[in-house]
Amino acid sequence: MINLACKKNDVIVELDGKDVEDNLRYRQIIFAHKDDLKTLPAKIYRDGKVKDINIKLK
Repeated sequence: MINLACKKNDVIVELDGKDVEDNLRYRQIIFAHKDDLKTLPAKIYRDGKVKDINIKLK
């Protein structure tokens, strides 16, 4: 996965409309889309604010 919208210290809190509580949940969501090769909507926590971004799966 690559995404230039993510920066160091960003925390992904939501991916494809699903809460990301931990690394396991993050991997489960990514694995479910591994064959899609698409962009997933995400919410990240950055500098005290939640921001909407898109993460491109590779």
